[in-house]
Amino acid sequence: MQTQNLFHALEGLGVTIYPIRGHWEGSAEYSYFVVGISNRDIFKLSYDFKQDAVLWGENGHFWLMETQSEKQIAEGTEFHMVEPGENFQNYSETLDGEKFVLR
Repeated sequence: MQTQNLFHALEGLGVTIYPIRGHWEGSAEYSYFVVGISNRDIFKLSYDFKQDAVLWGENGHFWLMETQSEKQIAEGTEFHMVEPGENFQNYSETLDGEKFVLR
């Protein structure tokens, strides 16, 4: 229910939303890849909907941040589509199975 409510809040901002599955440290969860959202809005929604972390990017630079502490977990500048035979422990995938990593 929380994920569905977050989706509706994002829709209200008029941003582009891509449902994805995030894989992190052996766990998978449904999430959203959102285009056109401000840093302020992404962190506010992350707090409001009790998300553990947020992946945020601007001008080709990406940060994975803890929501509560805003501590940086990871950062990168490359959007990479995972090719067959490549293995990554931490990655995201579209609901169609296209895998990608930000590194």
